[in-house]
Amino acid sequence: MTKSYFVDTSIWIEYFRGTVSVLTDLVEDLIGENRVFVNGIIIAELMIGAQTEKEKEFLSFSMDGLHFLELKRFAFIDAGGRGFLLKKKGISVPFSDLLIASQCIDNNLVLIDNDRHFDVIASHLPLRRHKTG
Repeated sequence: MTKSYFVDTSIWIEYFRGTVSVLTDLVEDLIGENRVFVNGIIIAELMIGAQTEKEKEFLSFSMDGLHFLELKRFAFIDAGGRGFLLKKKGISVPFSDLLIASQCIDNNLVLIDNDRHFDVIASHLPLRRHKTG
């Protein structure tokens, strides 16, 4: 079975800025293979970071062709349960990152990111992440 991927905002920013890297090249390939997922958090974070109306519209349009993960009730329940487990260990991470990680776990997606919060999450939960090198 072919792996599918969830691309975090941290990577999309590099991608849309035209940064050339192993990860942005991978994202380009995965888009061509129709194996990229996003959710509303990613779209909203990208649009909030836009500098102009034209850029905001471009970002919104660019996300249209990707697989979209709906955030339904169970996604919040799963993320809350996982957050509870982390909190019991004295670990606090942003809820948006916890929700993204939880959706990746629940949907068997590999996360492509450049965010230290996912280092912490992955050390305690079965989050699959793309490894470079």
